[in-house]
Amino acid sequence: MMKKWLDRKPLILPGLLILLVGCFCMGFWGEWDFYIVNDHPMRIQYLWDTLRINLPVFHKLIYWNPFINCGEPSLSLYPPGFVIFGAIIDFLTFHLLPLEIIYKFLLIFAYYLPGFTSLLLYKKLGISRISATLGALIMMLYSHITIGGDVEGGMVIGLLNMRLAVGLTPLILYFGICCLEAQHKLKYALCTGLILGLCLLTHPWDSLLPLFGIILLFIFNLPILSSGKPKLVWVGWLILILILSLALSAFWILPAFVHREFLRRDFLWDFSINEVYSWIKVLTPFILLYLISMVNTSAKKITPLAALPPLMLILMLTSYFFKLELFEPTRLKDNFFFAILIFSAVGIECICAQRKTVLAAIFLYFVLIIILILPFMNLPSKSSYTAGSIAYYDNFARCYQMNEIFEELKDSPPGRILFTSSSRPMKGAYHTHIFAMTPILIGREIIGGVPTTHTPMANYLYYGGRQDKNTDFAEVFDNNSIFGMRYDEGVEEKRLHEICKLLNITTIVVGKYENKVLAFFKSHPEYFPLRIKIGRFHLFNVVGYKACLLDYDTAKVNARVIKGKMDEIHLKVFEAKQTSTLRVKISYYPLWKAYLGNTRLKIEQDELGLIKIELPKGKDYLVKLKYEDGLAEQIGWIITLLALVSIPIIVVVMVFEFMGKTKDMPKFPLERG
Repeated sequence: MMKKWLDRKPLILPGLLILLVGCFCMGFWGEWDFYIVNDHPMRIQYLWDTLRINLPVFHKLIYWNPFINCGEPSLSLYPPGFVIFGAIIDFLTFHLLPLEIIYKFLLIFAYYLPGFTSLLLYKKLGISRISATLGALIMMLYSHITIGGDVEGGMVIGLLNMRLAVGLTPLILYFGICCLEAQHKLKYALCTGLILGLCLLTHPWDSLLPLFGIILLFIFNLPILSSGKPKLVWVGWLILILILSLALSAFWILPAFVHREFLRRDFLWDFSINEVYSWIKVLTPFILLYLISMVNTSAKKITPLAALPPLMLILMLTSYFFKLELFEPTRLKDNFFFAILIFSAVGIECICAQRKTVLAAIFLYFVLIIILILPFMNLPSKSSYTAGSIAYYDNFARCYQMNEIFEELKDSPPGRILFTSSSRPMKGAYHTHIFAMTPILIGREIIGGVPTTHTPMANYLYYGGRQDKNTDFAEVFDNNSIFGMRYDEGVEEKRLHEICKLLNITTIVVGKYENKVLAFFKSHPEYFPLRIKIGRFHLFNVVGYKACLLDYDTAKVNARVIKGKMDEIHLKVFEAKQTSTLRVKISYYPLWKAYLGNTRLKIEQDELGLIKIELPKGKDYLVKLKYEDGLAEQIGWIITLLALVSIPIIVVVMVFEFMGKTKDMPKFPLERG
């Protein structure tokens, strides 16, 4: 009886095996606390915080976060995919769980996702249970195999957004194939477009693999599909999928595209051909499996997918050699390797088909041994991410007196806090950007303490000027430079003091192991007196400065802030003796607008990346500085909402179809013909 039931449910046993292996390899069971390694606390915390502080205040998803580097459009700079998945978990649990628990659930979901979705895809491709199970394990354990156990959140999962995209890719291909095969294609086209839209939000470049996979599926099958039907019908289904995916992600993609000139200063990974070579060496067994899988490309469902690895490789090399800015070579490299890994199950299936020969059997067992051994070489149980480790915040806080430091920073003079490095103060411990948690933990604005250089303001901190492309982490300035001035060449204390005033900095945090930085600040107490030393950290004040959001020539202008909110600031101008410039110490972004009554005032970006307003001559008038959704934001939200509204309508159609009551209902336009 049990055997018959399992035969009818072919994915039950493979699913249980994936579940058990994942429990052993995941490596987060030590403590249910935040991991503070790498930059992940900043990523999840301040993006989530941006969402939480915006929704209650504005009752809409505004992109601005005022706490980081004089303010930045956080949800525009970084794909919000994992924040959305976390918000879904939060909604499904009725907002009862704390953020750290939600994050853990998100990590568990992301860890298992590639394994289970791959299993579903392999079943659709007609692959046997044993080959599908091994292929699904490879997809779930890919970060153990390929990147040496890169840790996010204490779990060997690799980058969170990337892993979500990898997990969604087999699901997109599965529904794409269903759409090609099914008689009633609407529901599968809907599912394909919906999940592709979610994948776009994890990262646009990570969604290239499933996007090209869907396109290739339709192109390769067009001659078969169009027999007896106009080709335009099948092209229409493909267009419907692409439009739906873009529509669902339009609220983020459209503004990012419109403001691309500002956002192009985002961090770009350095890339070299040697990096590809090193990855190819690691992936040699799986490349062999891919080549072996070519034996089975006669199946119409597998043939188009087999073109994915060479296509990704061509795009990657073309982008690298011809310096194309449209694609990022590092992301394309990842797409290439994931395309290779997806074919592992197909290659194993081809070997199993020939296992009667001695040579094939030897090769099969060799591959299986490699597959089983490689992941376990990087198990978290062999690392320090175990209970009691200072990779957890509570333990780290006790070791480094972080709670005392944050308490002191909370009571420090009003104004922004400057961290002179990103992670060097933690020498001897884990690589962490824990100071990025300052706004969330104590509600104070910070400059520095973050690992990437998104905005012009951040560029000024790291490089002393604007950069069109950034190919270095924030660590390039750790113990080396600040605002473009190198400690080895002599930092000008007067200039640094003036910059601190221009950026509204009142407190500076220096770590014990930043010997060059510490020596500089200790030698200039007339500008930066030491306030207190706590553990491995020194806190300095900026002497002779009281926090103020405005900067202007007092001989020409007299003004002050009379109202300040996250999205709106009211400036009372008592007198402007002539047309003058007033600097607001907030990062410039195109969505900031200045009004004098109903008249728009000229607003620009200054050399530091801050807002500069041109004031007219006059007395006693009010200037309102507002952060407003632009046309791209408004249109993007309308498109997304329309797409979301269309989903339940289509679901109703599917329900009627299931109940057999669709005879009198009008057919969907693309089903005619």
